[in-house]
Amino acid sequence: MRKLALVLVLAMAVPAMATVTFTAVDNGDQTITISYSSDAGDAPRGVGLRVDVTAPVAVQLTEFAADAAYNTFIDYAHSNPLNFAVGDGHPFADATAAGALGEDAVTSFSISMGVLDEEGGQAAGPDAADLITFKLCGEGTVDVTISADTLRGPASGVVGSVIASNLETAPITLTGVNVVCGGEPACWSYDCHGFGDSDGDCDVDAADVGVAVGGWNNYEGTTNDIPNKCADTDSDGDVDAADIGNLVTGWNNGCGECTPK
Repeated sequence: MRKLALVLVLAMAVPAMATVTFTAVDNGDQTITISYSSDAGDAPRGVGLRVDVTAPVAVQLTEFAADAAYNTFIDYAHSNPLNFAVGDGHPFADATAAGALGEDAVTSFSISMGVLDEEGGQAAGPDAADLITFKLCGEGTVDVTISADTLRGPASGVVGSVIASNLETAPITLTGVNVVCGGEPACWSYDCHGFGDSDGDCDVDAADVGVAVGGWNNYEGTTNDIPNKCADTDSDGDVDAADIGNLVTGWNNGCGECTPK
């Protein structure tokens, strides 16, 4: 009987196993939102996520929105130990070592966030939240993979007493994320762009005609619509008859000396 009583006490002391489900959405404006939901049991007290990208991107360190409960950015605090206060900085971290992420373009980075209460003690976050929305800037489109950062925490990507997550079995991958954040796209600098070469291969062929058709009256200079922007052969903010004329010239005559991209 005494052994049975001891087993019951221990069972009551252990929190119910909680499973956290992470999701991610490409918002179509160079931003990604990572959310989670947790079933009954312990709520997350922090997260450590790794983000891998198929081409270099610059993480916009000041253009993010995090759930208010996640008020402590651990790696930023590590890099700024003398003047850090709760809520300061950003949650983006070096993927391979402790410390805040810098402004250089990268192909991997981490998201490291924790919850502190008013007394500075670790506390539980909400059962479900839009954890963070962040912005990536680069060229063209990229694939983005989100997984647990085992350098900073468990394979679940969640800090808590007894928590598992869907990241333990499969990362989340978003394909074809547009990361062009304004300004002139790379295609405008191609040697033959003025003659309709939208992909930088130094000829004007069916692929370029397809881009032009997609761009016809379907692009404004204030947007970041790729590949439609590449159909703008004169870089004047639209795809119109002048651009089609340039394409026809390139189709018939080529464009002369050109270095492929």
